[in-house]
Amino acid sequence: METRETVRSRIALALPEDRTHGQMFVDTLAGFAELHGPEVAEEARAAATLPVEPGLFTCPIAELLRITDAGVSAAEARGFGSYPEVLERIGEYLGNSYLRSPVGQAFRRLTGADMMKSVEMSTASTRAVTTYGTPGTVSDDL
Repeated sequence: METRETVRSRIALALPEDRTHGQMFVDTLAGFAELHGPEVAEEARAAATLPVEPGLFTCPIAELLRITDAGVSAAEARGFGSYPEVLERIGEYLGNSYLRSPVGQAFRRLTGADMMKSVEMSTASTRAVTTYGTPGTVSDDL
């Protein structure tokens, strides 16, 4: 399980050019609001050090990790579970949010029950907008 230290280490290691789906930022805040209340979501949003607005195609991974860490810490402080438990819960929320999205539904229609094909398509799709872990594969101006 991920710990506070590993998440914060990932924040420190993230380069400014490392980016991910902008929708992840929005969905993470929505997950905190739905699962743990609007105060937790607002605390998470306040942790962003750069302006990251809804509708961006990509956002800096460090900002996503920063709001995740702040939201998980806020939820933990309010008694919603340990840091790893809350982090896992928000991860499940994000996974389900993706599956409900038009892209997730399209993957299910295209791949049916073939989980390996779904993983292959999902990986290829993620590479199209995510630079985190694969430096230099996508320009920042997407």
